Amino acid sequence: MTLNQIKALRCAADVLADGIRECADLIIGDRLPPKHHHRYNAAFYRKIVRSSKALHKRLTDYLTSYERALQKLASRPDAPDRDSDAYWDGFDGPTGYVCKTVAEELILNLMVEDAHEVFMQDPEHRDIAGVTEEEAGDDDWGAYGLLFEDCDFELLYDGAQDGVESEDSPAARQLCYVNLEFKDWFKCFHTSGSKTK
Repeated sequence: MTLNQIKALRCAADVLADGIRECADLIIGDRLPPKHHHRYNAAFYRKIVRSSKALHKRLTDYLTSYERALQKLASRPDAPDRDSDAYWDGFDGPTGYVCKTVAEELILNLMVEDAHEVFMQDPEHRDIAGVTEEEAGDDDWGAYGLLFEDCDFELLYDGAQDGVESEDSPAARQLCYVNLEFKDWFKCFHTSGSKTK
């Protein structure tokens, strides 16, 4: 991710987190996995608000640390080209992943989508984040590889994958899907915050 892409994600995260605090059901209700819409009640949205607040804080800290590390790399005298492996020598940015639960992954996914669609694709908003046309055209701008341990949560949007979220399913056991069942969306993956057992 570039510094401008980080700024776009930070802007989108701020806007979405504020919206969720104000009215979660209207802001993200229709953007969550549709097969569970009948379960999205007041108690669920209270948990979403708490998760969003915690995620937003961790994401902001993570992006700030990542931004500082990028600035440090770029400020080196005779810094190699950003596309070369040598450029990344000495990178001391954050490690680990931002999300601790499936609910947080769902929220972060919406933040990344908003950053890409609003602050990178819309020329009017692109100026707010300072995103260049080259950065805006980059469909794979590294956010998923950087911020998510995996994208298993995407299975929740795929009707053809019904049943795979059950940890008792053969696919879940074989592929190590964790906490994809609706009742587990707010459970921490593990004490380390990682899905890896």
